[in-house]
Amino acid sequence: MLNDYGKELFKPWLSVSNAVSVMALIFVIALFKLTSSELASWVQAVGSIAAIWGAVYVSRSEQKAREDIELKEKRERIEQIREIFKKLARSQITHLNYLCKVLIEARSSNSDQPLKEYFSLGLNLHWAPNLEALSQFSITDLATAKIEMINELKVGAEFAR
Repeated sequence: MLNDYGKELFKPWLSVSNAVSVMALIFVIALFKLTSSELASWVQAVGSIAAIWGAVYVSRSEQKAREDIELKEKRERIEQIREIFKKLARSQITHLNYLCKVLIEARSSNSDQPLKEYFSLGLNLHWAPNLEALSQFSITDLATAKIEMINELKVGAEFAR
């Protein structure tokens, strides 16, 4: 394998050093005073090597392009999950704060009226879809810390429900 300096030598395909190398190869072949059939064999051999290099280059570039696309899709999926998670968390915080306020008001007034209003507005119906949305998160897409946060949100939603 070539070290970093060797790789840099062949990086610009149209460079002076590469042109000189090709001319030197042509000169060495011309020194052998080859017949036309021998020359054709050499041209075929060099062409075959160039075709193999080209195929390897195309294969590597396609593989890199596929990896880039997969990485981009993974980043987009993670960003979508993050946005859904943020929206659910904000919604749950808002609803839990309101529920706490209603419970405190009901306790301080020794009345069921704040709870009746809460149920009459249908705010208790928020928790089932919230739990369903939290259950849709795939564990394979989430880090351990996010799984713990989702479980905490689920516990809060179960309690509120």
